Amino acid sequence: MPLAPRRAVLHAALAAALSLLLHAALGWAWTLAAGFAGACNARRSVGASALGVGAGWALAMLYQWAAAPAEFLRAVGLVGALAGGAPAAVLLLVPALGAALGLLGGLCGRAAYDAFARRPQAAPAAG
Repeated sequence: MPLAPRRAVLHAALAAALSLLLHAALGWAWTLAAGFAGACNARRSVGASALGVGAGWALAMLYQWAAAPAEFLRAVGLVGALAGGAPAAVLLLVPALGAALGLLGGLCGRAAYDAFARRPQAAPAAG
């Protein structure tokens, strides 16, 4: 059963906020925890976690562009040159990488929820 649209938007927004907070405080690798937290407490919220973390990374890029546009464009050009000369692709690949981390964290969170939070159902007695 998928999340209701309002609840899915809330999960995505919370995952984006947590992603930004963890990214700023502890580093980019900790954004995986935002996807984990987003999916370990609700049914079928893995997609919302991925969308939220990807949106968080996109917002971080927008902030960096607004705060220092020349340095941001220079960094995008450098990463694009390292990636084979496609700086515009960097703008799409970074949020996609964030979404992939959110998806991976969401899958891990969902598996943890299934393994630990749910109580196993007793098998029906044969007879």
